Amino acid sequence: MAAFISHIHKLHCCLLRHFRTSNVQFMQIARASRSQLGKPGEYRMDKDTLGETRVPADKYYGSETARSINNFPSGGENERMPFPLISAIGIIKKAAAIANKDFGLDSQIADAIVKASEEVMCGELYCQHFPLGIWQAGAATNSHINANEVIANRAIEIMGGEIGSKCPVHPNDHVNMGQSTNDVIPSAIHIALALELHNNTLPGIKCLAEELEKKSKEWYKITKVGRTHLMDAVPIKLGQEFCGYYCQICDGLERIEATLPGLYELQMGGTAVGTELNAACGFGEKVASLISQYTGLPFVISPKKIAGCACLDSVVHLSAALSTLSCSLMKVVNDIRHMASGPSCGINELILPEKEPGSSIMPGKVNPTQCEAVLNIAALTIGNHVGTTIGGSLGNWELNLYKPLIFVNTLRSSRLIGHVCKAFTKNCLKDTRPNEERIREMLEKNLMVVTALNPHIGYDKAAKIAVMAHKENFTLKEAATKEGISEADFDRWVIPEEMTRCTDYTKRKRAICGKKEEKKKKKSVCDGKEKNKMKSVCDGKEKKKMKSVCDGKEKEKKKSVCNGKEKKPKKSVCIRTEKKRRSICERGEKNKKKDSVCDKKDKETKSFCDTKEKKKEKRSKCDVKHEPKTKVVCTKQKVEEICPKIPEITVQKKPSICGKQQKKKYKLENACEKSKSKQEKKRKCYPKSQNKPSNKTEDKCKNKKGNL
Repeated sequence: MAAFISHIHKLHCCLLRHFRTSNVQFMQIARASRSQLGKPGEYRMDKDTLGETRVPADKYYGSETARSINNFPSGGENERMPFPLISAIGIIKKAAAIANKDFGLDSQIADAIVKASEEVMCGELYCQHFPLGIWQAGAATNSHINANEVIANRAIEIMGGEIGSKCPVHPNDHVNMGQSTNDVIPSAIHIALALELHNNTLPGIKCLAEELEKKSKEWYKITKVGRTHLMDAVPIKLGQEFCGYYCQICDGLERIEATLPGLYELQMGGTAVGTELNAACGFGEKVASLISQYTGLPFVISPKKIAGCACLDSVVHLSAALSTLSCSLMKVVNDIRHMASGPSCGINELILPEKEPGSSIMPGKVNPTQCEAVLNIAALTIGNHVGTTIGGSLGNWELNLYKPLIFVNTLRSSRLIGHVCKAFTKNCLKDTRPNEERIREMLEKNLMVVTALNPHIGYDKAAKIAVMAHKENFTLKEAATKEGISEADFDRWVIPEEMTRCTDYTKRKRAICGKKEEKKKKKSVCDGKEKNKMKSVCDGKEKKKMKSVCDGKEKEKKKSVCNGKEKKPKKSVCIRTEKKRRSICERGEKNKKKDSVCDKKDKETKSFCDTKEKKKEKRSKCDVKHEPKTKVVCTKQKVEEICPKIPEITVQKKPSICGKQQKKKYKLENACEKSKSKQEKKRKCYPKSQNKPSNKTEDKCKNKKGNL
């Protein structure tokens, strides 16, 4: 029989290799070859570290699972470990077997483990071979061992071995290679919950949010009575109310989505306490990559494996988000069923679809049962979170011992919320319609529209009108006219439709659905800025280069034109010459005020004035002599011819002073000082009338000083 099974297995492998038979077809063929399992009622003896155990012959699990069935009977069939966790373990075992091929695991054993794991993933082996309940060891070790035994025995059967012999596939050495319960179970919990959210919870919540948004658009023109403290309040649009419900649900949806990054982190490779003992380097990363390929979700290896093995905070976070959403659901659904109360003696502003009779004794009674289902599940979710919170807070050192409780509560909450949101939307909210006649009737009776009178008559007088209308059973207009307000003023001031400001319900949608677009815009803006910066830097560099090139060319051309003889004038020389000029002029002005000038001075001034013309002629010669000391500047035309692109250069040539001329000026100063001293002596010796100089000498001095 073993040889026949081996022959069948080889035939299947050939078919897969040559004809590329799909996995589903192969599993159908493989199921036909399961002949080693015994008949119901028969048993085989399996061994473990505690000795031999009798195991049903028609089951793939081994001795440790058989012991757990007897040790943990709580709940029975109704409390079996949920399939999503078992399927997630199958996904992990498949990825681990493929990864371990690169780390020394025999390829034939790995292939057999992969095939057995696929059968666990798709649920073929769940009902018959995974009997353990939820309430077991705190780390869910029993369910993990159950999966190892089932996969190992199924792989042994595929390879033609004897079930229970642990040869050629061992549940610990091969199926559990590089793994531990303490990293597999947390990772499986994350995978199971992430898949549940994507496949069920989030689509259900989005369905409800979309219908609420649709109703808010349809009913935005209907004005109704607002209510606070269960009492009448100022008017509000029915569409505005439902826009508020829509925003609440969207907030809850965002909170749940915010928990996904934590769930995408897997602890694979951390083994017992997160220290990666007995795991090959890179094993966890490869497993996470393969799991991401199988599921289509962005799973990654956790950078904090010790914390991941010691706690389930990401799951507690998800449970909290589900509990918050349940609070919102409770509020929204309660409002809807209260507005639909009646139909004769209640509020009756909404008409709910009649899906079923509501009473076994009261004929014709219809109840808001869809709303009640949502309320029950919301209450259960809030209670589940309490248990999850307690379980999450009681981990000890490197291990949390409440994993089954935390997982089951969170899975149940997420699954029920997804289902009930879809059912409520389809069976109730979609066909709900407003009772506009009743809404209008109640709006006319609403006394709180008196609030519109506050700006015109004041709070106290408006309150008096409202109390009078309520106690004496008047309409608000009748009470206002008795207080001296004309009907025209009342009609102009009190308009319920204008007491509500229309809320743009599309803003919320833009805020939620437009986040990716905003990120893209920001990215494009940042990229644009960066490009502009790079461009400006490059342009600056290019300009500097061009400028340096042009400057170099200009300098070379100027140098060639001027023959290298020009030198920049020193600033100090110019300043000295200006100071000397100023001092000479100041002294000349002082000499004008003096009444007389000595004779020697007159002679010197006369000779100076006579030789003035000669000095002008000599000045050109002097400039030529001192030409190397002064700056020779190219004219504007020459510069334009040489470098037309360079900005205009305008430089004024300052005339240089001849050295001989300077000496004569200094001599003149000394002469003036001597004349001053002589003049003082003459004043003492001669009368005042004789001190005045002649007109000729005065004119000569004036001319002389003017020339200076």
